[in-house]
Amino acid sequence: MASSDTRDAAQPSAARDRPDVFISYAREDMEFVEQQLTEALVAHGKDVWIDVEDIRGGASDWRATVWAGIESATVMVFVLTPDSLSSTVCGEEVQRADELNKRIIPILRRSVDGLEIPPPLSRPNWILLRPEDDFDASVTALIDALELDEAWVERHARLNQRTGEWLRHDRNGSYLLRGSDLDDAERWLDDQAGHREAPTADQISYITSSRRAATRRLRGLLAGVALALVITMVLAVVAFVQRERAIDREKTARAQARVAESSAALARGDPEEGLRAALAAVEIRPDLPEATYYLRRSLSAAGWTRMFRPDESGAARLLDVEFSEDGRRVATAGSDGTVVVWDTRTGQRIADITTGGMVHTVQFSPDARQVLTASVGGLVETWDGSSGTRLRRFKTGSDDASSATWGDAGRRILTVSPLGGLVWDATTGKMITRLPSTRGNPGRIRMSLDGRHVLMPGTNGTARFWNLATDTSVSLPGTSKTDSVEFSLLSRNGRRIVTVFRLGAFCVWDDGRPPSRRFCEPGSGSTDADLSRDGRRFLRANNDGVVEVWDTASEERIARLRTHTAVSTAQFDRSGEYVVTGANGGSGQIWQVRPKQRVAVLQGHTREVRRARFSPNGSVVATVSDDGSARLWPALPMPSDPAWRHADSTTFSPNSRDVLVVRGRRRAVWNLESGRIVPLEGGINATDPLMWPCGRAAGCSPWDPDGRYIAGGNGNGRAAIWNARTGKVDRALGPRDGNVIGAEFGPDGDRLLVVDGNQKRATIWDLATDRPWRRVPAERAARAELFGARFVPSPLRVITVDTAERATVSDLTTGTTFALRGNVDPPAVAASPEGEQIALGTTGGELSVFSGVGSPPRTSRATDAGVNTVAFDREGAAIVTGYQNGGVILWDAQTLTPAPLPGIGSEEVSGASFSPNGDVVLVTSGATARLWDRRLRRVIVALPRTPNVQAEFSPDGSRIVVAGATRLEVLRCNACASDGELPERARSLLAGQ
Repeated sequence: MASSDTRDAAQPSAARDRPDVFISYAREDMEFVEQQLTEALVAHGKDVWIDVEDIRGGASDWRATVWAGIESATVMVFVLTPDSLSSTVCGEEVQRADELNKRIIPILRRSVDGLEIPPPLSRPNWILLRPEDDFDASVTALIDALELDEAWVERHARLNQRTGEWLRHDRNGSYLLRGSDLDDAERWLDDQAGHREAPTADQISYITSSRRAATRRLRGLLAGVALALVITMVLAVVAFVQRERAIDREKTARAQARVAESSAALARGDPEEGLRAALAAVEIRPDLPEATYYLRRSLSAAGWTRMFRPDESGAARLLDVEFSEDGRRVATAGSDGTVVVWDTRTGQRIADITTGGMVHTVQFSPDARQVLTASVGGLVETWDGSSGTRLRRFKTGSDDASSATWGDAGRRILTVSPLGGLVWDATTGKMITRLPSTRGNPGRIRMSLDGRHVLMPGTNGTARFWNLATDTSVSLPGTSKTDSVEFSLLSRNGRRIVTVFRLGAFCVWDDGRPPSRRFCEPGSGSTDADLSRDGRRFLRANNDGVVEVWDTASEERIARLRTHTAVSTAQFDRSGEYVVTGANGGSGQIWQVRPKQRVAVLQGHTREVRRARFSPNGSVVATVSDDGSARLWPALPMPSDPAWRHADSTTFSPNSRDVLVVRGRRRAVWNLESGRIVPLEGGINATDPLMWPCGRAAGCSPWDPDGRYIAGGNGNGRAAIWNARTGKVDRALGPRDGNVIGAEFGPDGDRLLVVDGNQKRATIWDLATDRPWRRVPAERAARAELFGARFVPSPLRVITVDTAERATVSDLTTGTTFALRGNVDPPAVAASPEGEQIALGTTGGELSVFSGVGSPPRTSRATDAGVNTVAFDREGAAIVTGYQNGGVILWDAQTLTPAPLPGIGSEEVSGASFSPNGDVVLVTSGATARLWDRRLRRVIVALPRTPNVQAEFSPDGSRIVVAGATRLEVLRCNACASDGELPERARSLLAGQ
């Protein structure tokens, strides 16, 4: 349909003369374009022309209006759907844009298979923005395409033509660059860091070959001027400088080429390859900002904690994975018959095991000392888990061993083949029991963990349940005599039984000697099934990508987990509360069953995920894939208590191991290692979110320096100190009729700063005596009730902010007090880590930096919008400010030179801070949280979205907590490592290769 400048949707004021984007689309896609695509582009700072309802009725010449929009826009974005391809108006718009040589970027919204695509739309690469695609990743790709530097690309093309001539003439030296052409090309190459498109390998070779040739000519000239010694020496110096410069440029070019490879790999969803390429670029040129930026991006995209690749060539598929009982080891089994045992903490390769053929299953013994394998060729073997030495081979009498499993605490082994099941004494190797062959899938025979029961397919749609102690069995009828058992499932003690049939139906049984059927349910074909260890819950993965979870006691389906991708593997954790799935497309997902919630998305494999398994304690998930790699992922980044899965505010403990969580009028401590939540006694007195968790107005922290205690208002008007481990009140301070809204420990933990919302002065308590020690500010300086307060070290001072929007600094050594100039609302005040500087952002947009009592402040203003937040980096050399109009600015703390972050959007900024090392900036606004590269001022990664988002770095910089109306989780921040630590962090994620 025709498009028009949407000033109301895209920009509050008049649009610029040259809007960034003209969107051509069919009326049927209006909701997607207006509510999703346009909002996303505007959030990235783009001016957008889109369709408005009344353009044809309201404009006298709608076609002229549309044509003017196309002519003025920088780029046309065409929404590809069957409706837009059949639209005459859309076709005219594309033809007009093509006549004007406009860049056209097609985005595929709905499949157009079988339809004729006009050449202007078939030539460019399409960006996939279908409902099943990752919306944020696709929008990022679209923004990258919109920001393509046309002038750079044109120079790129001209140089590509010269390169082609050189290659077609067998690299003839006469076609090399010389003189000013060579200098221009080298300057073009040096300018790569500011652009997204990288030179090709051939272009880099062409330029470096030209420089080498120029250097050789220079050397020849030097050799011919032997008599002019002085001139020769000068020219020699010049040649040396030129040579060093050429070497330096060659290194830069090689690093830029790897950066381009990393960018391309991330765009196609391959973070592993992106990580390798970025790491190579940093190793070539550690000082290249683009290389470091893409290493940070790749580390952010790599969600796993460790990767193992037994076969470096990637030819062997990985088919199975298993944790040891203590979770310290993991074994991977491949299609080439190789089993490798790994250390999950270090990534060290512990043992290599070579079996006779493709491995069907691999299992650790309960004591983790032995590994059991079943493979093609009928081989069932046990191995030493530390050395890889074979201990025993079990003769199954078949050409294929479909599976094998431990039972009875490792004293028994069940082997399964087309001939049936055999139960062995694991110590002596003697066969104990032979179970007859069946017509069903022999790989579906299962033994209970206690080694007392075996469930196996039977004939005529039945299953056979064996009691190994009595050597007796009973037949379990199915839903149809023509169907067959596809999955056999037993609880840990063998008392709960589930049979899943080839056509998708399943039956649940209780072992009441003989077993009695509880219920059966129909269904479509199943790709995987699992029963929780206690037999309480059962899951079935369907062909349509849905995983159903059933309560076997109530006989009800309690959850439908929609993965939107065909599921290849699914498993409960040991509690039965969580499910991990793996998909044909290479991704995985972790779910909580009740309340139903997707906890994490596992993206990184490039081919089908064959197995996905929880570690015994449920903290880690292992996946193996047809791409030849195994990966370990953090499993549960959320609190264990579902009632605390979202929050209003959070604060890390000093040791980064716990988080104080505030939700409504309740507080709790979340331990990140166990996931355990400990609620704090009592409620919260403050109701203003800006005061949570303890006076955010002045940036105070409620934790004591050791992370053992928490301070704040207890909801009854008094100040309280809680034991962070028990949640109990350790002591309460102050009068019972108070209105304490915040409290902060002193730098040494021996004093407590308490803010009473009814008072004009804050009280400092001596915790050794539990008595008031001092009140601030001085009585003559107290004019309005306080809003917040915080300590500032070196020398010890206190900043107070009152309801009259005034900030005051009180020196506790000298007793002097002085007011900081400017109104603050909300109170945007911060102190540098060492306390030498205090920064204040005002409602009028001013930033003032104070370096001492009585000294004039350094003041600057970059916008008239009010300042919401101010923060220093750890060196006190830089300041970041966030504004009510959505702007974010980085400042030099000495010169107050501003450097705005581009494309933030118009949503009010709720937070902006530096990572502990100062290399990364975290910005939150509305529902969006993003990490920015400080030097390049470019987005590294967007964090999970949630309304009213709050986010915070941990003190050690290794994690970020994200909280909001729908989310509370902690994310590892690999991208937050320092420049020097980034390569080692990347290598650790790629360990085991």
